[in-house]
Amino acid sequence: MKLPLDCRYVSMPPRERVRREIACCRHRLPFGEEPLCRVGGIESEVYRFVWHSSFHGDATVQIVREGDAINLLWKYWSYSLPAADASAPLMTLSTVDWDQLQRRLDVASFWSLDPDSSDMGLDGASWLIEGRRKDAYHSIYRWSPSGPLFDLGRLFFDLAGRPLAEVELY
Repeated sequence: MKLPLDCRYVSMPPRERVRREIACCRHRLPFGEEPLCRVGGIESEVYRFVWHSSFHGDATVQIVREGDAINLLWKYWSYSLPAADASAPLMTLSTVDWDQLQRRLDVASFWSLDPDSSDMGLDGASWLIEGRRKDAYHSIYRWSPSGPLFDLGRLFFDLAGRPLAEVELY
């Protein structure tokens, strides 16, 4: 999908968006973060994994490529760990890491998947994976996926390192 010039859902309350079953991911983002379709420069390529767990907290991992620079920013709010530092950890990734991400995106067919799945559950986690490259944007929402999508989410956590690399992903 092309980046929206003016998102018609911006001013709509989250409950109204959900009630109308609109495929805007804004209501699935923690702490008022903006969807990737609404932020960033048009030249960057960026991916974000948002994980909401029933029992292990919430996490976001965002990977951004600007030219040769590849950076990862993560946040983790755990029910069992002390509150994280107010500044989210930022780290530099290698081109090998970026290539691995691209392969996992391809294997999962990320850019061609349906945005939503009807799968839901009580024990598990909701997953939102967003991607933006130049003027193309795509997001998918799943409940505790398996297979190539699971492998993609696992890669986000592994690239972030501790403590996310040690989190039991589901």
